[in-house]
Amino acid sequence: MEARKAVRSVIGLLAVAWIGLAAAGCGIEDTNGSKIEDVEFTVLEEEAVPEELKQEIEERKEMDFKLTYEDNGKLYIARGYGEKETGGYSISVKDVYLTQNALCFVTTLIGPGENETVAKAPSFPYIVVEVTKCDKNVLFE
Repeated sequence: MEARKAVRSVIGLLAVAWIGLAAAGCGIEDTNGSKIEDVEFTVLEEEAVPEELKQEIEERKEMDFKLTYEDNGKLYIARGYGEKETGGYSISVKDVYLTQNALCFVTTLIGPGENETVAKAPSFPYIVVEVTKCDKNVLFE
């Protein structure tokens, strides 16, 4: 009987230790973090977008997309909002900034105004910005 209690105690202690170790390995990394500095950016006209990135956008434009592309020391960040039933949409870049772990890219889709005359054909709103290349992951917000 004593041996059985001892085995149960050891198994119980091992289970508690294993759960403790497993929980210690779990955590949340704050990829957003606090803003360190603003990043200068340029919104590109379609003609200025690198050809390879244009092709990628064309393939994905019907769906919501988030893309990055690097070329010649520049980082291109593209954000598309998929197919919309009409024209009249625009995209506002709210912020581009660095945190300790990421380059954050914050955009908002703006729909057509109530009294705005819009094309009845589908549209595929997207935006491409150019920044100086950095070694951080891009976080789309």
